[in-house]
Amino acid sequence: MVQNIAIIGLDRDVAYEVSKMVANQLEMHFLDTIDLFEFDNKPRTLSEMLSQFGIRYFRQKEKGTIKYVTGFTNSVINIESGAAEFGGNLKELKTNCLVIYLRQDIRDFLQTMNKKEFKDEILKAFYYASPNAIQRRDNHLLTDADIVIDIYDQSVLKIASEVLRKIKSFYGVN
Repeated sequence: MVQNIAIIGLDRDVAYEVSKMVANQLEMHFLDTIDLFEFDNKPRTLSEMLSQFGIRYFRQKEKGTIKYVTGFTNSVINIESGAAEFGGNLKELKTNCLVIYLRQDIRDFLQTMNKKEFKDEILKAFYYASPNAIQRRDNHLLTDADIVIDIYDQSVLKIASEVLRKIKSFYGVN
């Protein structure tokens, strides 16, 4: 049995809330990869880091953070969906994590992102991905996730309940 559960969703806010609920219900630690980033040992926001160093730097940091969190035990880890596009991240996660993908309709996701308000244009550009990028993420996650849960028009509470049910089913626990 794996030591951790990694939850990935196109909608980061939904995946974050679901991950926290699942961690609480399973009495596991909650980790968020973006919250764990250290940007050259200086306090920087995600927006500052992206503006100073760019997306490539972020993805390199993300790769290191994913490797770092897989070394933990008894944790539910929220992962940003862009990690799915970059080689080796999902494979690394699967060494010590049950990977769960919260899948939603790509068109609905893009509509939600278009309506969402961001603190600045840098964060908007980071969180908004092109339809092709979203499709690539979806394809990778459909192929590589251990569990895929369709979350169309469901509340966070219902999604978390479904995640818990699927985890129990995956491990053959009643």
